Amino acid sequence: MTGSKKILHALVRHRAVVLGAILISLVWMAVFFFLKNEHDSAERAAIQNSTNLAGAFEEHLSRSLIEIDRSLKIMRALYVRDPGKFDLVDWLKGSRILTDDVLQIAIVGRDGTVKLSTSSKDNLELPDYRVSDYYMARKVREMVKQAADQIQTQLRDHTSKFAEARAYVEQLHRDGKLDEAQVCKFAELRKFDETAAALSLLTDLPIGAIERAMVHDPGDQILVLAKSIDLSWKTTRAILMLDSGVNAAEYVDRYKKLRLETARSAIQFYRLRERATKTPPR
Repeated sequence: MTGSKKILHALVRHRAVVLGAILISLVWMAVFFFLKNEHDSAERAAIQNSTNLAGAFEEHLSRSLIEIDRSLKIMRALYVRDPGKFDLVDWLKGSRILTDDVLQIAIVGRDGTVKLSTSSKDNLELPDYRVSDYYMARKVREMVKQAADQIQTQLRDHTSKFAEARAYVEQLHRDGKLDEAQVCKFAELRKFDETAAALSLLTDLPIGAIERAMVHDPGDQILVLAKSIDLSWKTTRAILMLDSGVNAAEYVDRYKKLRLETARSAIQFYRLRERATKTPPR
């Protein structure tokens, strides 16, 4: 009897055992594929659920931050309008958004002192932000800016060209002849000193602040300055064009959307900031 016949004979004799082994293997294979399919389905469902939750959380957080930002801007505008009569706690109760159950709100001055805070009503110790890195760095920047302004002012005052331009513009202002047409003429003739001096007188801002806006940030600040004194787009465009690197066409839509009241509130803030900068700390 050959070897193959022996093997076949053994299988026939033990066919029940062989059939049982095959069935058990098939059962395990079925269980393996079933569990793998369940694992893959659970993993896909978990990923989809996490994606949905992340999207919902992102949308909720985005809306919350936008609402908080809007409320803080309103609160700041009300405080700037009348700091003495503004009641932070009462305003927060009426707003129903920035409740002290969620956030602690404080109005901090430029020097780091806390002007108003929701913590004060609970007799909690107010933090001293004056020693924080942010305000120390800000103080250094302010000192550098003041020094630069003083040097620039001294150089400017000793420049005969600027002195003549300022004297001429101041005389026009005293004679009641410093109007928009004159400012537009200065800008179109590319007379920087005369334009800066005119804007300084008409906006009641220091000449240094006007020059910084015209040289270092020509664009949105010029729009605010021009809109606050109700200059037309033609004059505003001429002022923008004093900087050859500015594309005035990019600002026309922003000029049209900028409201007169908003610009004047911003200018008032600039005035307060300039005065606070020049006031020595106590």
